[in-house]
Amino acid sequence: MGQNRQPELYTAALVPYVAAAIALVSRLASRRQTRHALVWEDILAVIAFSNGSAFTFISIYKMRWGLGKPLQDVDMPEDEIVYHYFLDLWVDMWFYTFSVGLSKFVILGFYWRTFSLSIIRQPIRILFVCSVVWIIVRVTLISMQCQPIRKFWHKDVPGKCPLTPMLSLFAASIPHFILEVAILLCPLIEIYRLHISAARKIAVAAMFASGLLVCGSALGTIIHTVALGRKNNQDLTYDGIDDQIWAVCDVNLASFATSLPLLRPILRSCGGIFTYLRSSDRSIAPSNYGNTNSVPTFGNTESTIELAGEFRGHRGERRGRISALHKDECEHECEHDLHHDGEDKVETRGGVHIRTLHSILSLIEMASHLITGSSRGIGLGYVTILARKDASKVSKIFVAALSENSALKKLISVSAGRIEFVPLQVTSEESAKKAAQHVERSPGEQGLDFLINNAGVPSNTEGGIENMTDLTEVLNINVFGVHNVTRAFLPILRRVLQASAQWPYLSAIFKFQPTPAYKVSKAALNMLTVQRAESLEKDGFTVLTVCPGWVKTDMGTEAGHLTAESVTGGLKVIFGHTAADSGKFFVIDLPSKEVNGEKIYDGSVRPY
Repeated sequence: MGQNRQPELYTAALVPYVAAAIALVSRLASRRQTRHALVWEDILAVIAFSNGSAFTFISIYKMRWGLGKPLQDVDMPEDEIVYHYFLDLWVDMWFYTFSVGLSKFVILGFYWRTFSLSIIRQPIRILFVCSVVWIIVRVTLISMQCQPIRKFWHKDVPGKCPLTPMLSLFAASIPHFILEVAILLCPLIEIYRLHISAARKIAVAAMFASGLLVCGSALGTIIHTVALGRKNNQDLTYDGIDDQIWAVCDVNLASFATSLPLLRPILRSCGGIFTYLRSSDRSIAPSNYGNTNSVPTFGNTESTIELAGEFRGHRGERRGRISALHKDECEHECEHDLHHDGEDKVETRGGVHIRTLHSILSLIEMASHLITGSSRGIGLGYVTILARKDASKVSKIFVAALSENSALKKLISVSAGRIEFVPLQVTSEESAKKAAQHVERSPGEQGLDFLINNAGVPSNTEGGIENMTDLTEVLNINVFGVHNVTRAFLPILRRVLQASAQWPYLSAIFKFQPTPAYKVSKAALNMLTVQRAESLEKDGFTVLTVCPGWVKTDMGTEAGHLTAESVTGGLKVIFGHTAADSGKFFVIDLPSKEVNGEKIYDGSVRPY
């Protein structure tokens, strides 16, 4: 009597299967919790899991004819065992092919959404093609096992079998292993390029590390196939169980690995040991805010009047960026557009876009935005463009304004709950606190990703500075308003983006503009940015301001150089900055745009 190895197969089949099932259900629950519509990868994940379920059932069902026991201990005629062995093998090869094959497309689809603008976009495409070829080859091998096909399990049927089971298994397993290794390494290349600490790189790489399990099971199949082929006396039922163990692990681990990177929202809501996944700790002071998974992304201010800035943090090693934008962005010819939400750094050199860590994490958990001054002008345009984004990029948009006008009501009515109005008077600390509480209580929200301080007022002082009587009002809205709102939302903030139309540089060009109070308020806001840069430097934050030019809005007038739709002009500067740029003031980089024959938007550093 030999050892009974059937308990090993039970364990190998059921433990990964349960993990894969929980991961898939959690994946779908995360989509629902974040109000994210299912995408094609989710559908493929369900189909792949269904095929994996069938494969797992067959793996366990095979034990009815003695798989896992020595042949001599099986109470069944040997020819009947051979019949069941090869019939079940032929059936489960189909389920294995489509379960593992579709799982490749699921993870590659996730990669494409995350890295479609990075240097690994071509490798992802190649892996897509190779995965299609792998499935075709597998299907061809299965179909060509024997002619007629039933001879594969009916050995006494006339015909021929040009391919042995071991040959077809071995021929398909090596390409499968190579593909899995390539899929595992693909994101690691991009992660390695990140300008972050080694600890941060390891933390991000760990998100994709579950692919190692799939590589391990694929390698185990190859090793077992080689060892089995070298055996002179093969025990069909006993020696064949290793292949089944590795295969069933491969199927279920592939399903588990494809869902794991998307589980952050559901895990974060579980509390307990998962509470560290929360992006902000609401019980601590603002100076302690951070998140190992925080995702700084650019926020495009559509305001002609606000300073754009972004805070980024993570617990233990707070890092950050505050970018101050002036009031315009690049024209339609600019290589960046608003669908790049979630990028921390985008380098545009020779047309190459590099999406970094923060785009990865923002894709995993959809971003929530709050925009002040969003009832008109660029603020309303920003809301409109965000509302067009897929829910995988933008899950919630809080529109904060004094009142809900007809334009906002129209957007909200067709947003399926993604846009929510928040009453806010930026000059009132009490109103700002109530607005923050409103957002904090919103169902499904765990903090805020973007705070865009877009509210502001221009001024028009006829007669020059001698007649300036509106300085207090303008400062109150353009400076103190930004300060009030930022303070109120810091406790629930993951990323802060403040928008400002800074005019120190533009005022040197448009000296005729009768806006002394406005210019003073922007100078004050610039200094506020400098002070933030100094105070947050020790926490790893980078703070900078960018002049995005003069935008055509009701406040910017039709005399502006750029349109409200071109809201990405400052991205080259914002996402190309380094820590050494903290506290500096840049003009946007739009070399193709000329004003009065001058290329004033050259991306250079300007004096405050």
